[in-house]
Amino acid sequence: ISPYRTDRDDLAAVVRTVSELRRRGVEVVFVELPVPARFLALYDDPADHDRFRVLLETTAAELDVPLLRSSEDFSDNDFVDFTHLDAAGAARFSADLGTQLAALGV
Repeated sequence: ISPYRTDRDDLAAVVRTVSELRRRGVEVVFVELPVPARFLALYDDPADHDRFRVLLETTAAELDVPLLRSSEDFSDNDFVDFTHLDAAGAARFSADLGTQLAALGV
């Protein structure tokens, strides 16, 4: 999954999608999902994920979209595969996300 590169077409699609959702009256929130260490280990350059996070933060700020992150620490054992939380992890993540959304008044 390395090297990490920003795809301008993908980024433009995100901007268009946020714009269209707002036009329809939808409140947009970005959510950074937890990632297991075993997934991060697939990067050739460990800094690739950090570059993604910077892009996410920058895009959220430029579009004035709240960015929510999980406050829970998840281990590889909380995932059933490289991207999906198990039932207990998903419940913790959902509860945390609900708390953050409530704090935003969403």
